[in-house]
Amino acid sequence: EQRLIKLIEAQVGGTVELEKHIRPEILGGFQIEVNHLRWDATLSGQLEQMRKDMLNGNEK
Repeated sequence: EQRLIKLIEAQVGGTVELEKHIRPEILGGFQIEVNHLRWDATLSGQLEQMRKDMLNGNEK
């Protein structure tokens, strides 16, 4: 946890306050939000992106 905080602080150039929420619907992984910018590293987010790509014909 402290390692993740240090990595984020290095990226944003400031102090980070960690706020944890357990949300079973994300199926695993994590989301980070900094100043209205969100990084989504959740399994549910990846599955949703795959669904969108397949519907749009952007298969990889």
